[in-house]
Amino acid sequence: MILQRSRQRELQAALKSAGGGYPEWPEAATTGRRELSTVLKSFAHVVTAVPVEAASEAGCQWEAFLDGGFEAHKFIHRSISRQSYPEVVQCLHIVLLHSREAYPDLWAVLKFVPKKNGLSPVLALLAREGADAVSVATLPPRALRRRLDDLQRALEQSWALISCYLTQPQSVREDLLWAARTVTEKVQTDQRSRALELLCIGIYGRGAAAGSKYRHSTGAHALARGRATRRT
Repeated sequence: MILQRSRQRELQAALKSAGGGYPEWPEAATTGRRELSTVLKSFAHVVTAVPVEAASEAGCQWEAFLDGGFEAHKFIHRSISRQSYPEVVQCLHIVLLHSREAYPDLWAVLKFVPKKNGLSPVLALLAREGADAVSVATLPPRALRRRLDDLQRALEQSWALISCYLTQPQSVREDLLWAARTVTEKVQTDQRSRALELLCIGIYGRGAAAGSKYRHSTGAHALARGRATRRT
């Protein structure tokens, strides 16, 4: 209980210190031995606390935001399981709802991610009846694998879009969103995460060598510049 209070205070302090820019990631969400509940809470709070104009400010806060975000996302991604499914879905739901309210131009593209990955009925059920209603505890192995894959893809694609959007100035966002909508709507399910990775990290990712060389990774959550390790 004392540890939980300490982590909650750390999270609140990080958000308060952000001011008008990017919030700092709590250390408990990005390094060392971590608890999934702590990382999920931090992910939802930090991602939804970024002002839409943050990317236009001077400095390199966006780099720390991306570094921490990819570390947290990587941990969440590999922690998705039969037991953790409801709380990860709930975290994604919070982030999507905030994006709809705070970033309407991003939402015009992001709204297709749950739909294209079969999560729309799950999120609707979650909104109506709560986390217990979306439990996968009794699903047979094949159905469970489909549910977990759907959630992993939706999380990958949502984070790719959100992280790129929140770290690009307004002058770049229009082109990014036009290209991202085409990819999200048209690319086949099994290739969509890789295509969005290439688009959001290799081409439009802040600091990427756009239009020259694209560095491929084995997981759509890995940064093209090597911020995250390869998934085995």
